[in-house]
Amino acid sequence: MTSNLFIADMKFHHLHSIDSNNILFCKASGSYTEILFNNLKRIVVSKRLNIVEKYLKNSNLIRCHKSFLVNQNEINSFSNKKPYVLKLSNDYSIYVSKRKKREVMENISRLRLK
Repeated sequence: MTSNLFIADMKFHHLHSIDSNNILFCKASGSYTEILFNNLKRIVVSKRLNIVEKYLKNSNLIRCHKSFLVNQNEINSFSNKKPYVLKLSNDYSIYVSKRKKREVMENISRLRLK
């Protein structure tokens, strides 16, 4: 699935339409969220990660940690041993929290079955 998110860039006074399929991951940073795209472009938005997650609830992004949303389509592998780590395209590694492990594994399994 894809979702579009409209982001206001207050610094440059632009409104950006973001296709969720182009997001690699989102990272919480206090009251801000850093969004990294497949092309390695980064933007920072003044919304908490839980708000960004709500805007993108119908997308392929999954919560794997209190600080991260990742695009399921960008997952290359998952380490099922501690520490639990997702390996993403572009050689990024994202930790998976213990309480999100089962949910992440189920999402990956569903995705692989399609």
